[in-house]
Amino acid sequence: MRLSPLKTIALHSIRGGTGKSVLTVNIAYSLAERGDNVLVIDYDLNAPSLYYMMKKPTIKAFLNDYLEGEAKSEEIIRDMKRIMGTKGKFGMIFSNPSIPVVKEVLTKPRRWEMESLKRIIKLLKYLDAQGYDWVIIDAPPGPQYSSINAMVSSDVLVLVTTSDKVEIDYCKTFLKEVYESISAEKYLIVNKVPASSLDEAKEIGKNVAKVLEGVKLLGTVPYYPEVVLYNGEKVMVRDFPHHPFSKVIKQLTEDIISFLQPS
Repeated sequence: MRLSPLKTIALHSIRGGTGKSVLTVNIAYSLAERGDNVLVIDYDLNAPSLYYMMKKPTIKAFLNDYLEGEAKSEEIIRDMKRIMGTKGKFGMIFSNPSIPVVKEVLTKPRRWEMESLKRIIKLLKYLDAQGYDWVIIDAPPGPQYSSINAMVSSDVLVLVTTSDKVEIDYCKTFLKEVYESISAEKYLIVNKVPASSLDEAKEIGKNVAKVLEGVKLLGTVPYYPEVVLYNGEKVMVRDFPHHPFSKVIKQLTEDIISFLQPS
């Protein structure tokens, strides 16, 4: 029995390469493994990656088809529960990675993006009615329209950044010029932190959070070369449950539950 309505989380970054997609899948798996019903949306229409990360599963339609009005909500959801081996439901919605389709998306007018937002909100209502506890959106990086759509349609916005100084400076500007106008709760994950220990990484994460005012520190994830080596081809929490990265993700998941669904 669900204890609360659907909670939608958008993971966003100001640039690519922060590890946002890997975090999305692993956090989603951790939530579904504990028995929650989870659905992941790859909303990065310009550079979709989850379809390949999940080894190109058979699907009826892509998110693009739904946004064009050519597919129904139920037709774009791929049931991944058996593949992922979770206790709870694990659904995924993929964006079309075809180069011609990606090029076409880049030419879409602002009016199309506005209609897309309406369709995304309608989709979330459908997912709520289907009994999902969590929707995690892998949002496109930067300030593009689809990024804004992902943010404004979510209950919670999680900024994923590394500890790189140039990136942090850009994040400061982004927070003031974009995030302030969005009403969602705002959190921060500092990822790929180069440190000799988890405690050192956490200290670096706290320092980044002090610089980035307006977002609460949700968690810090150290840099692990194995995660980069697999580059999303392995779901670390499932395939290597005792790896330090997996333990950090499990704790991060517990913090998400604690912060966003307090008892």
